[in-house]
Amino acid sequence: MMKSALGSCFLRGNYPNFGRKELFCSVSCSSRSDLFTTAAGFRKRGMVKIQTSQNAAMKKETFVLALFLLCAALPLAQAAFTEKLTVQVYDQLFRPVEGAEIYADYQLNSVSGYTRTAPKSTNVSGQVEIVITNYEEIESSTKYSYTLFVKYGNTVNSTALTAEANRTSNSRVVTLRVPAYFLFVYVKNQKGSPLNALVSIDQKKRQTNQVGLALFQVPRGNFTVRAESANSIGSAVVRNLESDQTLSIEVGIYSLVVFVADDNRNPLQATVEVEGFSEETDGQGIASFANLSMEAPSVIVKHGDNFRRFTPNLRASPKLEAVFDLHKPIIKELHATVSDSGVGTISLFVEDPGTLATGVESVSVTYEANGVESSVPAYSIGYNSFEAKIASQLPNTLVKYLVRVTDRESNTVSEAGTYIVSPDVPVSPTNTTNGLPKLPPWQPGNLPTEAIILGVIVAAIIIFAAVYYMVKMRRVAPPS
Repeated sequence: MMKSALGSCFLRGNYPNFGRKELFCSVSCSSRSDLFTTAAGFRKRGMVKIQTSQNAAMKKETFVLALFLLCAALPLAQAAFTEKLTVQVYDQLFRPVEGAEIYADYQLNSVSGYTRTAPKSTNVSGQVEIVITNYEEIESSTKYSYTLFVKYGNTVNSTALTAEANRTSNSRVVTLRVPAYFLFVYVKNQKGSPLNALVSIDQKKRQTNQVGLALFQVPRGNFTVRAESANSIGSAVVRNLESDQTLSIEVGIYSLVVFVADDNRNPLQATVEVEGFSEETDGQGIASFANLSMEAPSVIVKHGDNFRRFTPNLRASPKLEAVFDLHKPIIKELHATVSDSGVGTISLFVEDPGTLATGVESVSVTYEANGVESSVPAYSIGYNSFEAKIASQLPNTLVKYLVRVTDRESNTVSEAGTYIVSPDVPVSPTNTTNGLPKLPPWQPGNLPTEAIILGVIVAAIIIFAAVYYMVKMRRVAPPS
């Protein structure tokens, strides 16, 4: 069978009217001689006229123009074959596979060799149409065989095909198979109720239906499934999927109501921060949050220079109280008693008022006797009742004491008192040393008066003895 080929020729020379030195024309003929024969036939039939009055150069250019017009008028070369394919893709259970990529490797012509079509994806019915066109002009150089590929996930399957030369308009149906599985994704909230959520696997996205279901067809492999509803996100990982599976994702959508008050339950103006959101409390001391994604979010409540941190369990309760204890404790019934041996006992009753008060944290007692300050521990002897013992002092000693009470909010109150040791207190080993008055321990910068007087007397005795010794030694020394 003789096939029409695209003949071509170059006409070289000067063609000033065209601004070029060479022109190219192409026409569908069997040979170059056929090309000029055809052009001559056009000229003979009057389709192209050349004026005899023109000079030779002008005639040559006019003839070239006629050839170009002839090339434009003649039909283009015919393709060796065009194959229209309707590709149907099924999974292992003959269910249509959507989203599979189809492409083919085929010969473009003998010069360019083989090429590949752009990938096209199957539709929801698992079908896609592609067209393969071979432009080779020489029958003996035409390759009718080609390869059709299907890619789904990491799986690539192929089949070898041979084009049918006489097929023109009807599509050729080709069936391919790849492994694919259905993933049934149910989305619910923390109470188990279905959610309207957007579910995504890689680039695939599905909206859940009224029962919270989103259906995906996916290839073999590992996947991260993500579900979004309002501001909340839930996710799950599927590993080594090799069969149809059902997956449940919980997307927690929590609410939080924060009540801020003082220790008397009076509402406070405060700033509440939760998961990057910030709200000011209203006149009732309440700040509300909705659509929180975390079951145990970090909550910061700020009032003035104070702040509180909480990590509430919203699954257990959506309510949170933040209390700022703004009032100091109260000291009641503070008094001192002195035993016959001179030991002082400080007694007091304390109270941290308010229905939401944080309570007493510590009680401390310091005292001063004979210019020396000391501290003693206070002990609980009952509900909010405390005592502190001060060591025995000399008769007629004035003891000054100070009581400090601090609550858990670091609010501190202090109250002072005094007592005098009775002159009838006997001097005993508890308040004396070797029969001399017992002096309090020395502390830097706070030397007792008695110690100073005793030091002066001792120093004077030492100096007098030294002088006396030196004078005596001079009197008994031998003459020189």
